[in-house]
Amino acid sequence: MARLTLTRSVAAPREEVFAVFTDLEGCTERIDSISKVELLTPGPFGAGTRWRETRVMYGKERAEILEVTEYDPPAGYTVACASCGSLYTTVFRFEEDGAATRVTMEFVSRPMTFMARVLSVMMAPMMGAMRKALESDLDALKHAAEKR
Repeated sequence: MARLTLTRSVAAPREEVFAVFTDLEGCTERIDSISKVELLTPGPFGAGTRWRETRVMYGKERAEILEVTEYDPPAGYTVACASCGSLYTTVFRFEEDGAATRVTMEFVSRPMTFMARVLSVMMAPMMGAMRKALESDLDALKHAAEKR
């Protein structure tokens, strides 16, 4: 199992930051590595929302289906994705910090199959690249929320 936790202070009210982070239709304009988002469920963002996200990872374009598994606005939400024998979970938490918002993003990769467990050992060196990608996403959303 691999785990990364990142934190940013965003100079914007919590409700506005939460709105930017949950705006799926606007994320292709905010996050350079995301090239396409296709909503798979109707209605507003919330528990059960599913979408297909296409992004460039490690130099290759890849599409994954993500789902909101927990939703507690504006305190946070959780997104899960099952892929290549692993379960990837990202928890976003939003806490008021004076006039700013403290955003904590926790990414967990949990191998679910034997082959994924074997490969996870070899993937450990790639966690640096994963951290860099997640930091880039988080910084892009922080910038968008502060511009709003």
